[in-house]
This record gives sequence, structure tokens and C-alpha cells, in this order.
Amino acid sequence: MDIQPNQRIYDVVKIIKQDGFKIPNIQRGYEWDTDRIIKLFDSVMRGYPIGALMIWNPPKDVLEEIRARKFVDNYDPAADYLTDTVHPGSTGAYFLVLDGQQRLQSLFLGFFGSYNGERLYFKSDYVLTESAENENYAFEFLTADEAKERPEMVHISDIININNKTKFDFVKKLLEKLTANIEDKDTKIAIHEDKQAVIHQNIDLFIEKFNIIQSLLFEIVEKDLDYESVLEVFERVNSGGMVLSRSDLLFCTLKLKMQEMEEKFTDTINSINHGYRYNFDTDFIIKASLVIFDQKAEYSVKKLKDEAFVAALRTRYDQMSTCLRQLLAWVEDVAKIKCSRFLRSKAALIPILDYMMQSGKHDKPEGPNSNFMKEYLYMSFFRRLFSRGQDAVLDQMHNIISEEVKKDKAHFPIEKIREFMVKRQKLPYIIEEHYYNTDAELILNIVDGGVFQIDPADPKAHSKDLKLEVDHIFPRTPLTRDFGIADKDVDHLGNYRLVVLPINRRKNAKVPTESMSFYGDKIGGIESAYNDAIKSMESKSIDDFRKDFIKFRDGRYNEIKRDIKEFLPI
Repeated sequence: MDIQPNQRIYDVVKIIKQDGFKIPNIQRGYEWDTDRIIKLFDSVMRGYPIGALMIWNPPKDVLEEIRARKFVDNYDPAADYLTDTVHPGSTGAYFLVLDGQQRLQSLFLGFFGSYNGERLYFKSDYVLTESAENENYAFEFLTADEAKERPEMVHISDIININNKTKFDFVKKLLEKLTANIEDKDTKIAIHEDKQAVIHQNIDLFIEKFNIIQSLLFEIVEKDLDYESVLEVFERVNSGGMVLSRSDLLFCTLKLKMQEMEEKFTDTINSINHGYRYNFDTDFIIKASLVIFDQKAEYSVKKLKDEAFVAALRTRYDQMSTCLRQLLAWVEDVAKIKCSRFLRSKAALIPILDYMMQSGKHDKPEGPNSNFMKEYLYMSFFRRLFSRGQDAVLDQMHNIISEEVKKDKAHFPIEKIREFMVKRQKLPYIIEEHYYNTDAELILNIVDGGVFQIDPADPKAHSKDLKLEVDHIFPRTPLTRDFGIADKDVDHLGNYRLVVLPINRRKNAKVPTESMSFYGDKIGGIESAYNDAIKSMESKSIDDFRKDFIKFRDGRYNEIKRDIKEFLPI
């Protein structure tokens, strides 16, 4: 099969239909929604560049080692195609798609498939504007019944093969459908005259963009590159913002030895992510496995081919998965981290998981160990322990835990971990003053008892569509403009709370109300100072407000500090 650097789109989707392209299971699953598919087709119609695609036709000996999957024709967003349709690579002639899966899958679904039971239709009488800013696109996903009610909507597979001989009859029949319910002859004629030229132009433009112009660009990886080199290519490729991590690539190697691990990894990840609240992935699972099973944290293909590691993973992964699920229950219930926003480093969980595995304590942490783990976790966040040399930190902590567990399995080794942090970072082991402002949102999450991304005014809004923001209790604009309070006094933890973005926007810099919710709003001294500040703000009493605001802010700040020091018993 010959692939040129420039290809016509329709030629490529026909090759996909014939299984000429496949997706190596290194790649993640398909993730685009219908809006992104529609924008892709619209971009092609407008002549916008859609980026190059990277493919590879590997040697037979390599192809036999790579598990690949076909493109999906009838896509169901709820299905797990990565698991269900995986099959070994074969020696047949096909190209592996290294970069561009999302775009090619979208084009293929448009012409030859469906998305959640709906097919892609083109609005034949659409007037294409020069600007796409209004997002009024010519394409829509419709059910068969919906399409019947809208005769102007034509499935794109019905347009692509129209030629000069068939176009006249096609347009004539289409215009008859558009005016079938109109009895007035003059009105029919007017509509025909108005729409005929537009429909002809749209058909010509569609065929030109998808079946004449060679607008699809391919970068073809050299056939004789070895597997390690192609892994390096994978790692450097960025597909529309979806970066393939090194562990994703290495996982492909692991699956050659342990095909069942893909399903197990997926099951674990789905369980610990609690829907969309966390974003654990294969990267985390492999990193944790390497550390716990004595392979050191740095990734390499050689490690995943190591028989001792494979044996440990095969015999002990279920234990590790159990510990992970218990650990995440502890993270949510005890550490009060209820979404990924406050999980400053997923790697920071690995030493706790490591201790649970080595000590045999597979249940949810509790008692003194729970308190020590909580202390370690938050101090690692505040101190940015994993921001540099993450692998080295994990390896050193693994050694500490291994040595200490030999002496005492019952207790999480917090003393040695404290010593390690001090020695590595050359900083005293204390809650420093600057933590309260540099990590304001983390502090607020702790004292609030863990924050969900929920909008009380719209509780059905999905958490993945909401964004938590640090919000001023007393808004910045009136404080700086009307009362002359300095920015540093306004932008202060004592005047912050955490809310989802819609709440922040609805507030609109107004004077806060007595019913506003925030940490400390029911504590006597803070509540009275807050109400006094509201009254003096409303009365425009500058001196009184400055005094009342500072009293409220500092009182609440001190209460937060007391709560944090109690939460972290050090």
C-alpha cells in the first residue's frame, strides 16, 4: 500500500474502512465529542489547516510484537474499546497511526459510521460565512428520524460521490423535498431560485475539500526504525494537546507479556478516579508498581521485560489495587482531598501505598498512622517535595520505608521521613508563614473539610465543567477604589474563600451579605466582626470600615492558622 505525503481525505477514510490503518494500543482511546468532530469538518470546509498525521509501517518482526486495534465505525461513548477490541498485531500490510488518531477517527465516523447512534449530516442550503466566530456550523449529528424532518440535511456519504452527471438530478430532487409542503407555485419557484445556486456551490465545495484537494498531510516514519526509536518518537509527539507519556508507551511492552493487565489497570483507574474527580492514569500505576516492586522509579523498556518484575506484578497486583482503593478512600475521607485540584502531587501517594504493601496493612489507614500519613502528605505538598528529582525522592523514600518496616511494621515511619525532608531540602520542618498565602487554596480546602466542585444554584452541573476559584469575601474593587485599602491587605488568606466559578461571577463585586458562607462564618468573634464590616461598608464609613475589615480579616486568618496547626500535629 502506497501512502503519499499529501492525500485526499476521502481516499484516506476509505483506506481506514479497508483496515489499512490501525491504532497501536500504545495510544489512548478515542476522546473527542461531537462538537469537536463538527469543528474538524467545518475547518476542512473553510480551508483551515488541521495538522499533519504521523504513521509508521513497521518491519514484520516488530509488527508481530505490537498489539493494535481497528478504527471504530459505530462509536458508543460508554464503551471501552481499548479493552474490548484489542487484538494482536499481524503481518498484514497496514500502517500504525502514531499521531492523529482523534482526527482520523472523527473523519471516519463522519463518512462511514455513527456517534452514539447519530450520523453526520450537512446542511445543503447553508450559507458559508467568512468567519466561524458565530459557531453556526454546516454540520450536525442527527438520528435518522431527525434527519427525515429536515430535508435540507444530507448525509455526507451521499454527497461525496456526486459528479457532474448526477448533480443536476440530485439538486432537483432535493429542492422538491424542500418545497414539498408549499402549495403556492410562485413561492416554490422563488425558493428554488434562491437555494439552487447555494446548494450547487456547497456540493462543489464539499467535494473539492474532501475528494479533490490533497489536504491531508502525512509524516511517514522510516520503516527500518527500531522499536526503541519509535518509542522515542511517540514520546515527543503531541496530538492536539493529548501528550503520550513514557509510561503509556512502555505499557505496550508490558502488555506483550501480560495481556490481562490492560483490563486490570483500567478497572483500578476507573475505581480510584471516582468519576471525574481525580485524574489518575496508567502513568501513576506503572510508576507505583516500579517503586513498590523494587525496580526503582525511572521508566525503561528493559524493566518491563524483566521476568522478576512481571512475576511480582502478576502475583501481587491485586493486592496493590486493593491498597490503592483503600488509600483513595482515606484521601477523600481523612486527608479531605475530594478532587484532583488539591492533590498537588500524585507521586506523594506512592510512599504511603508502598508502606501499606510492605507492612501488610491493606485496609484504609486509621489511628496514629492515619495522622502521620496526613502530616506527611500535606507537608510534602507545602514543601514541594516532588517538584524536583521526583524519581530520586521516590527511590530514597522506598529505601527508608523498606528499612523501617523491617524493624517495625506497625508504625508509619514519620520520624525518618521528617529527617529525610529536612536533609534533602535544607529547610526546617515547620509550617512556614508564607505557606498560608502561597498555598491559600490548599489551606482553605483543609479548613473547609474538603471542597467539591458543586454549584448550589445548579447542582446538576457536572463537576468537570466547573472550576474552583479563590474568591474575595470582601471584593477587591470597592475596597481599593472606595476605601483606599492596599492590594496586599485585600489579597489575603483572611479575606479568601473557595467557590465554583459561577458563584464568583454571580457575586459581581457586590457588598457581601450576612448569609454568605465561608470558613469561620459561625465563630463568634469572626461573625460579629464580619457583620460590623458589612454595616460600615454599606454606610460608606471609611475609617470604621478599614478598622472592621482588618479586625475580621486578621481574626479569621488566625483562626485558620490554629486549625491548620491542629490538623497537622507537628
